[in-house]
Amino acid sequence: MASRIDGRQAGSGYGKAIAPPTRRHVPGEPGIWVFVLGDLLLFSCFFVAFAYQRHHHLASFHSGQQSLNLTIGTINTVLLLTSSLFVALATTMIRTGSITKGRALLLPAFACGLVFVCVKVVEYTRLAGVAYQAETNDFFGYYFVLTGIHLVHVITGLAFLAAIWLWTSKPRVLPDETRLIEGSATYWHLVDLLWIVLFSLLYLSN
Repeated sequence: MASRIDGRQAGSGYGKAIAPPTRRHVPGEPGIWVFVLGDLLLFSCFFVAFAYQRHHHLASFHSGQQSLNLTIGTINTVLLLTSSLFVALATTMIRTGSITKGRALLLPAFACGLVFVCVKVVEYTRLAGVAYQAETNDFFGYYFVLTGIHLVHVITGLAFLAAIWLWTSKPRVLPDETRLIEGSATYWHLVDLLWIVLFSLLYLSN
């Protein structure tokens, strides 16, 4: 009798099956988190070395810092934060099935990252002469190494965003591709996080 009632409910309008709630999960593959944690550890060592040298050569580091353009640094920070927001929204939409909308949000995310690269190249060009004239200033060595490594991360992240854009050209994204998309987004958020720390150390610290 109970099975007959269940059958009628399944076929009737008021007996629609309720989809099981989406399980919470760690986005991306485990490998990306191993890389993220390793990268954070590596940059943490750089940050500690920078802070140590700055403490012992405060006048030299302060002099080098005065050569930086805070407006340019702020623009780059806003660009990466905005790009990271677009990536987060795009990933959420793709994961929930709104692939077309999510794919559209990847374009402004990519554009913000690309403008970041262009602005950084302009800043490098401006600082090259200053650094040459003050080549004994340790600050510039740390500045170009730290921001140079970060710039490589940004360019790699842009390649990942381009890959996501290609993967989402299909009407349906496979589960494995969804994990790769989440992993790529996680990497881009890492790039954003690293820049926030670099911006604070290089441009704002007194």
